[in-house]
Amino acid sequence: MRQVETIIVGGGPAGSSCARELVRCGRPCLVLEKQPPPRPKLCAGWITPKVLADLEIQPEEYPYGLVRLDRLRLVVGRSRRWRFRISAHQYSIRRAEFDGWLLERSGAEVVQHTVREIRYAGGRYIVDGQFSCTYLVGAGGTSCPVRRNLFPPHPGKLILTREAELPGEPLGNECILWFPFAGQSGYAWYVPKRGGVHIG
Repeated sequence: MRQVETIIVGGGPAGSSCARELVRCGRPCLVLEKQPPPRPKLCAGWITPKVLADLEIQPEEYPYGLVRLDRLRLVVGRSRRWRFRISAHQYSIRRAEFDGWLLERSGAEVVQHTVREIRYAGGRYIVDGQFSCTYLVGAGGTSCPVRRNLFPPHPGKLILTREAELPGEPLGNECILWFPFAGQSGYAWYVPKRGGVHIG
């Protein structure tokens, strides 16, 4: 059985950011990720300057290119629609590219493994009888196996999305949001990206 101080389950932005800090502090860690990067990840990919600052990323150093969103257009109302334009300083990225780059940048060792069973015994977490650690970080998103194995079911509401990322040249650097959309609390978006658009 492989033993390490910290195991991080999930190699998305949360898991890779945690791994990067541990590596920088000289603490041994291992990232368990079920899909090797680049992995398909549908997401609007809308990030703020604060995200870049927190992750210590300069826009010019990001190798896949950021699209700066200069304006937000809000469409609000049901029977009557009101339209507003707001100046903005936001960015959009493709999550498949962004996640893979963050994970590689972390410098942590990544093992492709689908986590199924976690138990706590003798002061250590045992993962699938193959890995053992003192500290365990759950960064696997909505259906993270850490939460599923160690915590009671979450009573929250299920949120459904339908989205697509389409290739092509966006019509300007303007993000559009519609409220409400498809029900009482639903909303829709159009986010331009490098070489494509994301709608949902």
